[in-house]
Amino acid sequence: MYIMKNYLLTCLLITFTLLLSAQNKAVELIESSVDGKVMVSAKNNTETDYKIIVQLKLVNAQSSLASPIEKIIIAGSEELVFEISPEDPSQNWTYSIGFSYEKYYDQINAIIDFESINVFTMNGCGRCQYTVNFLNENKIAFTEYNTSENDANNMAMWETLKAANYDGYSITMPVIVMDGKTYYNINNLSAELENMFLK
Repeated sequence: MYIMKNYLLTCLLITFTLLLSAQNKAVELIESSVDGKVMVSAKNNTETDYKIIVQLKLVNAQSSLASPIEKIIIAGSEELVFEISPEDPSQNWTYSIGFSYEKYYDQINAIIDFESINVFTMNGCGRCQYTVNFLNENKIAFTEYNTSENDANNMAMWETLKAANYDGYSITMPVIVMDGKTYYNINNLSAELENMFLK
C-alpha cells in the first residue's frame, strides 16, 4: 500500500494522523507532523510479535533510517520507527511509504538446538523423506521440523538461512543444521548425507 504526501512550507505546522492500514488490521503505521518533521510510528494491535518492512521514496527529504526499514513490533506495543524531514525546508518535499508486515517468531534459539542435528522438511518433498529415512536407518539422532505445518518452524528455517548469509527467495529442501553449520541446496543428496554422517 502506498500513500503519497506533498508538503509545502506553509503546511508543515499541521499535525495529523494517518492510518496506513484499516482499524482492524494487525499492524498500522501512524504519522504525525511535529516541528516540520514527520514522525512515523508502528502500532501492533495483536498479541503476536510482527516484523514490519517499510520502503521509502523521498524527494527533497531525508529519513532517520535508510530504506528498506525492518523492525520488530512487539505484541500490543506502539513505537516510533523513523522520522522524515525536508532537506531544504524552503522547497516542496515529497515522500511515499510502502508498508508490509509478517508474523515474527523469535524462536531460532528456542527451536534450534545447535548442538544436535536439525532437519527442516516440507510436505510432499521426496528429498526430505529420503533424508529422514537415511538418518533413521543409520540410527542417527535428529530432530525434524516440518515447515509446511508449522509457521514457527518455517520462520526459524528462513531466519537460520539468513544468519548463514543466504539471501535467496527459494530453497531446495531439506535444510540441515548441525555443528553450527547450515546445509541447503544440497546437489548430490545421497553422497552428501554419507559424507556428512558416515565418515
